[in-house]
Amino acid sequence: CCDNSYENMGKPNSYLYYGQNWGRVSSGPFRAYKGYTSEGGIRVPAFANYIGLKDKGVTNTSFTSVKDVMPTLLELAGVQHPGKNYKGRDILPMQGASLLPMLKSETQSVHSEDDWMGWEAFGRQSITQGDWKLLMMEKPWGTGEWQLYNLKNDPAEQNDLSAVEQDRLNTMIELWK
Repeated sequence: CCDNSYENMGKPNSYLYYGQNWGRVSSGPFRAYKGYTSEGGIRVPAFANYIGLKDKGVTNTSFTSVKDVMPTLLELAGVQHPGKNYKGRDILPMQGASLLPMLKSETQSVHSEDDWMGWEAFGRQSITQGDWKLLMMEKPWGTGEWQLYNLKNDPAEQNDLSAVEQDRLNTMIELWK
């Protein structure tokens, strides 16, 4: 499909990427990289700035999602989501929560400890709820079985707690289902 010669870099028929090893480096201390449901594949930095932002330079490490962007933009614009229908067409309900309370330092997080979110990419699966993460990845990246991590204590997903936290493991598997 592609001409990846040096002379053709950046042209429409080139497909260049920096490869697996640079992918691993780009995810820092986290496990794996883009294309995986481990922290290295789903955890990314984000920056926010808008007219009226008062607390500049604040770092917040709480969980947010791309699903939170639309509710935030609508709130900033003073616009309501149209609901179930727009211009005669059915639309899906909006997911996520506005980031504005967090950006205004009114709260530390926009999601509660009970909220959960799941991912699936290329057969790799994960779900998080609060500080907990359920993860399944194929060998050699994982065991091929569900693994359980406490991200507050182990953000690099090094200590599988599935054997000692059976109740939490089962609760998370039910959420996944």
